[in-house]
Amino acid sequence: TIQVGGKLELPSELPPLGDPRTGESLFNGKGVCFGCHGRDGDPEKISQRSDVSKLNPKPTDLRNASILRFKTNKERFRAIKYGVPGTAMVPMSHVSNDEIMAIIAYLDALQTKGK
Repeated sequence: TIQVGGKLELPSELPPLGDPRTGESLFNGKGVCFGCHGRDGDPEKISQRSDVSKLNPKPTDLRNASILRFKTNKERFRAIKYGVPGTAMVPMSHVSNDEIMAIIAYLDALQTKGK
């Protein structure tokens, strides 16, 4: 990882996309992505009684490619690795670069299922 002018940058080359099944396991486990985005990327699968339902902005429905703010792998990698200012998306420093790429492969698979 390179840091330029105080801004966190991406690795010079992203690792290749990982296995979507590994990404699913990470999304619903170690990455704890499901805590805000819901199992299978469906935010409707979050309890309305949870604090997540009060977040503003609400977590993104990761199954719907047309509403995603981050479209490229580099943008998604940066959002997962470093978080997204102004949202509840915190940095995922406990997840390796290869694991992030597996999560991205799983996100791709979620979008394909939704078509």
